[in-house]
Amino acid sequence: NLSSNLYWDDSATKYIMTDQASQYKQLDGEHYFQVTSVTGNAGDTITLSTALRIKNDLSATFAGKISIQKSQEKLLLVENLNTGTSQYAYVEIQSNAGNSTHGSGVAFTDSGGMDGTSGAYVGSINNNLEFCTSASSPSNNVRLTIASDGNATFAGDVTVAGDVKADNF
Repeated sequence: NLSSNLYWDDSATKYIMTDQASQYKQLDGEHYFQVTSVTGNAGDTITLSTALRIKNDLSATFAGKISIQKSQEKLLLVENLNTGTSQYAYVEIQSNAGNSTHGSGVAFTDSGGMDGTSGAYVGSINNNLEFCTSASSPSNNVRLTIASDGNATFAGDVTVAGDVKADNF
């Protein structure tokens, strides 16, 4: 184990001095990066939280937000290196809200994040795909819904710049 500002006193992990603490450890072929979320006092018992766990099956679990800061335009690349013909590359976003009215999605926001007043949201709610024009309150600003049965509902006028073709009309 590699740690900062903590020690084991044969009964508990404790702070060396008044400050935050952290620890890196390897156990059963897995890597754990642990931190304290609060500053503790010297001699107090520490409660460590695992911020990052890298498992021996090559998966990683992050306990908090992930921030990617880079000065170039491409910030994230998801690439499937399997060259089989039926392999997909996708990002799965899963909500554990416990009901069908709070789905999951992707928010495109300004520097204010989800609390900002601008941006957009694309998400899955009630098995429908919804396109919204506000990231801070997407359910109040649904502009396009594509239902699970394939029907699309627009919240406003639809403008077409080219030809319109219709099948089964």
